[in-house]
Amino acid sequence: MEWIRGKLRALRTLSTQARHFSNWKEVYAAFRRGQPLPTLQLRGGLTLEHGPSDDIWSLFHEIFVERCYASPDFYVPQKEHCVLDCGANIGTFALYLQSVAPGIRVHCFEPASDTRSRLERNIGANHLEKYVTIHPFAVFDHEGELELPKATFAGSASVFGEKTTGDAVEKVRCITLAEALEQCKTSHVDLLKVDVEGAELEILVNADSVSPPIWPKIQRVVMEYHEAIRPGCRQRIVKLLERHYAKVQSWPVTPAGELGIIQASR
Repeated sequence: MEWIRGKLRALRTLSTQARHFSNWKEVYAAFRRGQPLPTLQLRGGLTLEHGPSDDIWSLFHEIFVERCYASPDFYVPQKEHCVLDCGANIGTFALYLQSVAPGIRVHCFEPASDTRSRLERNIGANHLEKYVTIHPFAVFDHEGELELPKATFAGSASVFGEKTTGDAVEKVRCITLAEALEQCKTSHVDLLKVDVEGAELEILVNADSVSPPIWPKIQRVVMEYHEAIRPGCRQRIVKLLERHYAKVQSWPVTPAGELGIIQASR
């Protein structure tokens, strides 16, 4: 039975890759051999470059296939929309948005220099500079500087992770969500996406204290919560968002519930 289940998983993966990639043969061959995947060439013309530290198939599957940040019953991207992407990583979500709504305005906030360099290459290689702006900041609860550990996997660095003497760190500039909105020069945000490895609570608590309030400017919020790093954060975030949004829902994406998604909409 396990052999049959393995064959079915392989067939589903092959089908998914053939549906999404014009170079699916090369992608699937590398995937089967456990080798690094080539640059992903999406049907429609966009390309997604990545590096050895990017878990690119899992990242692509979550965003393009499972649509974890933009499920159809929550958010349908439109060309005239504006999206703030806090924790933009290498730009996978920005490319997803452009693939379904070409010309949509996206502001990507990514502080880690190595990760941001791949983000910049992806935006440049796809000639999206007119629509996607990259901001080299961490969105946090204050303006200033913080130390960000250099993680083994891109996008997994957390200011709340355990540190030991000798760990490699990078000093990055941080700004508040209110300042991020100022930098974007927009009075309306159709979607705020947050994936910041445990710092989501600080961002929201700080934003809740701003006067005048910024929540009326933000139509929807979607974020990952990280219970393994911040026990109890899911409940606190849900309660905070329920003060500003009519519909708030959350669900785990891992069996133990240490990682999950929260959506809030009007």
